[in-house]
Amino acid sequence: MAQRLQQVRTNLGLTQQKFAEILDISLSAYKKIESGENCVSLNSLRILNRELGVSADYILFGEQPDLADVWKEIVNCSDKDKLYLMIQLFRYFAQEDNIRFSTLQEKTPEMDNAITEFLNKVNFS
Repeated sequence: MAQRLQQVRTNLGLTQQKFAEILDISLSAYKKIESGENCVSLNSLRILNRELGVSADYILFGEQPDLADVWKEIVNCSDKDKLYLMIQLFRYFAQEDNIRFSTLQEKTPEMDNAITEFLNKVNFS
């Protein structure tokens, strides 16, 4: 559990201090969790899931969801849920410092038309 938590933190590029702040615990408390001296609290697991999208099952048991099952759920969910997921993905990528939509190599009129058509369908324009 401690190794998986450390791996999540390092994959996110966060210091122990910043990760402790996200979990709303002291640095010393977090260091004890990462060293295996203490266990992660239920509240910290909730924060990990809510704020960072990290599964409690992964932290506690090392279980990752099967991507084929996740994809099947996405394909079979309602259009409203698909739209919500897509908007959440847009929000996520828009917040990334090193990812910008303007980095597309070739912007074509077809892309503009497809985006405009999509926005018209969901009443964003």
